[in-house]
Amino acid sequence: MTDAYLYNFNKLGFTAQLQAQYEQTLMEAALPDADAAHCEPARVVKVDRGFPLVVAASGSYRTELSSQLAQRARKDALARPAVGDWVVLARPAGHDFGIVEAFLPRNSSLKRRDPIERKSAGFAPAQQAIGQVVVANIDLIFVVQALRSESCSVNLARLERELVLAFESGAQPLIVLTKADLCPDLAASERFIQMSAADVPIITCSALTGRGITEIRRLISPGVTAALIGASGVGKSTLINQLIGTDRQLTKEVRETDDRGRHATVARELIELPLIQTCEGPSGGGVIIDTPGMRSLALWQADQGITLAFPEITAAAHNCRFADCAHKNEPHCGVKAAVAAGDIDAERYKRYLRLVRELADA
Repeated sequence: MTDAYLYNFNKLGFTAQLQAQYEQTLMEAALPDADAAHCEPARVVKVDRGFPLVVAASGSYRTELSSQLAQRARKDALARPAVGDWVVLARPAGHDFGIVEAFLPRNSSLKRRDPIERKSAGFAPAQQAIGQVVVANIDLIFVVQALRSESCSVNLARLERELVLAFESGAQPLIVLTKADLCPDLAASERFIQMSAADVPIITCSALTGRGITEIRRLISPGVTAALIGASGVGKSTLINQLIGTDRQLTKEVRETDDRGRHATVARELIELPLIQTCEGPSGGGVIIDTPGMRSLALWQADQGITLAFPEITAAAHNCRFADCAHKNEPHCGVKAAVAAGDIDAERYKRYLRLVRELADA
């Protein structure tokens, strides 16, 4: 057992519904009665060095997968443990580690194409795309972008890609714009960004003034699991520290030459938010998953995500003559007509086609 992280199982969002899923999963695992009696539900809070850290009502444990799960994980990268997973934990006598015997069904998961497509034994050939689960069982995804100090804008192509992945996950996406204190005209910036935001709510934040922190904390109420995604240097770790009220996460400065950041967070980790009583009522009390800045956000099985992230293109496609219109060279294309009429931004349309082509390649 390790109590170094001092997690509290009662704050991790275990519900009566999860208890029913746990009992069903335990029954389907068909463990001997003696082994099943020593099992309990747990949640994966960190994955590093190949030994997931899980938290159960009895404490925190480093774990390894059962032989059956380990064999499955070698063949299917999506079957590997991810931060946020709920599991059946066994603690056999004489073992240094707990044993993950089974996974509860994931109600949501953020996936991407694995940036390291392995060719080793048990994996698909290198030319085949492999999926990777980044985080699991999340209710909210905060897509974090830093406002550029000169233009007060963001990387729209990156934002759209992140929104595709967020929508595909099954969680509710929200956009968080950090470094708002550097932008002289926030209203104009928000209007510009909203064109690529697919009607997703936008929250502007500032580490300097504290703007937006209370609004975000209020969303992460008891029982809610949120996750942060974004490039290195956009301020995810700083945001975490403000939400929990202490400098738990390491932060690093971005380079002045190109606003690029260095990795401060090196492992995905689930973090508990304190429940704070304010004059407007309770705030916080849920959990949030910090993720390292991901340079690679290649798409993986994201048809629904693209549909939701580009709603104006999805709507215009209803006017296409052909049901399988690719919106490129086909005649009577409703999307191309909308672009020509100025109803769809031409650059956004080009970025959409690039994402569709990437998804087809995967």
